[in-house]
Amino acid sequence: MSTETLKRLGVPVFFLLVFLIPALTWDTLILQVSSDLIRRSISIGRYVIGTCLWLTLAWFVMRCIDFVVWPVLIEQRLGYAIPRLLKDLVRLVIVVIAIGVIISVVFEQSVTGFFAASGVVGLVLGVALRDMIADFFSGIALNLERSFAVGDRVQIEGTDLTGDIVEINWRATVIKNFTGNNLIIPNSRMARMRVENYHKPEKAHYNWHFLTLDFEVPIERAERIMLAALKEAVPAFNVTEAPIARVRLPNDRGMEYIVVYQVPEYRFRGRMRAAVMRSIMKHFNVAGIRPVYPQRYIYTADMPVRQPEQQPNPYNVLKHVTLFAILDEARNRCAGVRDYQRGHGALAGQAPGDCRTSHRDYRHASAARCRVYAASSG
Repeated sequence: MSTETLKRLGVPVFFLLVFLIPALTWDTLILQVSSDLIRRSISIGRYVIGTCLWLTLAWFVMRCIDFVVWPVLIEQRLGYAIPRLLKDLVRLVIVVIAIGVIISVVFEQSVTGFFAASGVVGLVLGVALRDMIADFFSGIALNLERSFAVGDRVQIEGTDLTGDIVEINWRATVIKNFTGNNLIIPNSRMARMRVENYHKPEKAHYNWHFLTLDFEVPIERAERIMLAALKEAVPAFNVTEAPIARVRLPNDRGMEYIVVYQVPEYRFRGRMRAAVMRSIMKHFNVAGIRPVYPQRYIYTADMPVRQPEQQPNPYNVLKHVTLFAILDEARNRCAGVRDYQRGHGALAGQAPGDCRTSHRDYRHASAARCRVYAASSG
């Protein structure tokens, strides 16, 4: 037993003796004093000293359990630290027992009413503090199940949260991440999450990577090169299992390979990953092999000329009818007359202002209109 432990146990022992000596002499003092006032004062002091005596005794028992029972008798045999939640639960039980003894021995009252009142108060508090109660019992379940313990490195699935378990108390689990910050997660949530523990069943685990090479690279040659790279990178970390490099499946880019190697502890994972990838790329460069990457081929061509949207022309339909086909020639002649009147000289080979040609064409156009009208009327 260390000196520090003796000092911590010496304080409650001192107060225990201070309160124990007056408690043993109560009856003698009361018989020797004849004054009623002094007797009442001694009786009140008896209650105070008795209460302090039992509380000091509970304090001494808790100190003995914390500094003797847990570390010496239990933790050394089990090989791991006792969770704080279990220690707090034992302290709570000791305090409740001490209060019951004070009510029964010092005040000479029945403890039935005390526990009945405690039940009513507990019911009210249970409704008001149901989340905290759920955290409390979830913490008890986590400590009994021991899926993870203080000091384990865990990762919460579906998140980037990875760190070491620092503490599991009555309300929450404390995880220290790689940035040195403590993340506090309620026990009820922690019990529902899927947690990957890198320290159980043992600290050594496996890591793997996928690489894709071109189909032209022979499979045996690719496996031989990657295995040589792994054997060069991993021995520096004192691994006990040989690495593996095997072909997996073809995909849309080429042939996929997998490399697997042992990681002795999670703290070596990042360094081993970097060493393995450096070694693989070095061997690929020496062998003239390059991992494939997604490629996209783009072919260009001239855009076709888009035709403007054409409005439907009823004349294109009517000109296929024999009756209306006659109008085609007369219409063209009339258009020539109108163009001439506007001064455009639309008739081929005719200069603007040639009246004879224009009047003659105008007469022909008028006659054509008359014939068409006569034909349509007859």
